Amino acid sequence: MPKILHAADIHLGAPFKQFTVKGKELREGAKQTFQNIINLANEENVDLVVFAGDIADSNRLSPAMVNFITSQLSKLKMPGVILPGTHDSYNKESIYRRFEWSRLENVVIFSEEAGQALFYPQLSLAVHGKPNTSNRDSVSPIKGLTPHPEARWNIALAHGSLQITGKSAEDDYPIEFKDIEALEMDYLALGHWHSFLGDIRLGKTLASYCGSATTLGFGEDNGTVNIVELTERGVEVTRKEVAYHKWTRVECNVRELAEEVERLAGPNILLRVRIKGNISEEEKAIIIEIQERYNESFFDFHLEHGQGEKGNIQIDLASFPETTVVGQFIRLASQKIDQADPEQKQLWEEVMQRGCNILVNGEVE
Repeated sequence: MPKILHAADIHLGAPFKQFTVKGKELREGAKQTFQNIINLANEENVDLVVFAGDIADSNRLSPAMVNFITSQLSKLKMPGVILPGTHDSYNKESIYRRFEWSRLENVVIFSEEAGQALFYPQLSLAVHGKPNTSNRDSVSPIKGLTPHPEARWNIALAHGSLQITGKSAEDDYPIEFKDIEALEMDYLALGHWHSFLGDIRLGKTLASYCGSATTLGFGEDNGTVNIVELTERGVEVTRKEVAYHKWTRVECNVRELAEEVERLAGPNILLRVRIKGNISEEEKAIIIEIQERYNESFFDFHLEHGQGEKGNIQIDLASFPETTVVGQFIRLASQKIDQADPEQKQLWEEVMQRGCNILVNGEVE
């Protein structure tokens, strides 16, 4: 029975600009994550490895990074299949057109040349997919795919968005539920959404987003790959952690803070803790003391407290030292506020609040 490793959204070469000097370490961590995937595939003795898009963060990778990717892929003891995604789409500038890929004998890249179906007779398995050819498109990545007539097992790869009202756009490689149901595949390996979403069962097909293998944001359920076993009983999916760095966000009150931070401490952890409730002056001192005590226990650590009505973080210089990007931004924005005319002051205050929300939470409330 075939055993497959399904990975997606590794985003090698992502800049992590918000972390300045630490961005380089995060980029190295993404490379370690990719190595972890290769090692896991060999250790688990899987029959096939599939990448459902966005191995690379862009098509502008350096030759050194492309060499790194191909050298790691060459270590696979089994075949591999790559589906170009939205960041590493198969266009004229695609990294997959570079000569380095021609050295790989065991890895196939879905392209116009490769077609939409790959058959592995020794596994009685066919793999289907259509490469993304641009960053955005309204064309379905699964519509028109059909099972291989000689294969006992059929799986498909797709990099796109399930069409859920309010959560996806029609030009983001739309994946309709009805199209999954009509697919008649055993498994649909999805990429593009960075959080794990498994057990989507429609008709014969079990579909799953394995989530981003590289952790890329706070509040996302990712850092894993799927081990997929095709059995006579059905398709069985097991998640395996591979991320070198892990981004974690938790919420607690001041009383629970020290215990929660101690529990989560680790040199590869990026932690954001949001403190619930109103904060007294005495509790503010406790929060600052905990921030200072545990700062070196994490790769990156910040406390957020004093939420406003809309969930905005409290802008507190004590929580964001001048050595951090957020601290530098707050100080620059504060200068603008002090120098602004009365009619411009509110605008700059909103800019500072929105900027802090983006830098700390990764989103605007």
